[in-house]
Amino acid sequence: MALKIPPVQTVIATCRAHGKYMEQEFTEAPRQRVLVQPEDRGTGAGIFFPAYWIDSQDPEAVVAVFPSDHFILEESTFMGHVANVAASVQRDPARLVLFGATANEPDTVYGWIEPGGPLGKLDTDSLRHVRRFWEKPSEDRAQACLASGCRWNTLVFVATISTLLDVGRRLLPQLMARMARATRLLATERPLVIEHVYGRAAKADFSRTILEACPALLAVSTIQAVTWSDLGTLPKSDRHFR
Repeated sequence: MALKIPPVQTVIATCRAHGKYMEQEFTEAPRQRVLVQPEDRGTGAGIFFPAYWIDSQDPEAVVAVFPSDHFILEESTFMGHVANVAASVQRDPARLVLFGATANEPDTVYGWIEPGGPLGKLDTDSLRHVRRFWEKPSEDRAQACLASGCRWNTLVFVATISTLLDVGRRLLPQLMARMARATRLLATERPLVIEHVYGRAAKADFSRTILEACPALLAVSTIQAVTWSDLGTLPKSDRHFR
């Protein structure tokens, strides 16, 4: 990330169980902001908790979200693509742009993206509408997605902070209210109160509750010439694309 995003503009969201590791990791260069979630409340909270903090610092920000368990070999190529997508989002701030991977098997552990018509040119690939999104579909659906040229969702995406928070407030109003309050409490240094507010939030999966629900908001860009692997998933075979 540091190839295109300065450490001072990087926010790392982690859980309390990993807190000591994160403190050790960033002792020498504590320029990144590390936000510690009191507990795991799902990927919805994991994305929207830091999103509210970013909004409090820069409400005009364009944010790129990166899962922590992915391996990418050609870092410069990948981050150059991220920068190009961010520039596209600045021109069209109403869209959340997903990074899609070319699928090579009917896998049921990924989200699947059905690309629609072109929105514009981006690198060697076009930026496309999203017709539909399926999170961890059935085997039959995954077979159909593969046959029709759908993409795997990497859960890397770029959006303006306002677009991201707006869709969250619309689809997860109770969770968003708790994440907003927990973020405001960060400045009070009252960890027990933050823990109480955060712990009462209902778990929510970002892909199921947000991405499946609003394909019209989404766009997809397929990453080319990059070796990628989701290290957090036990592979049936090599999970990568070039």
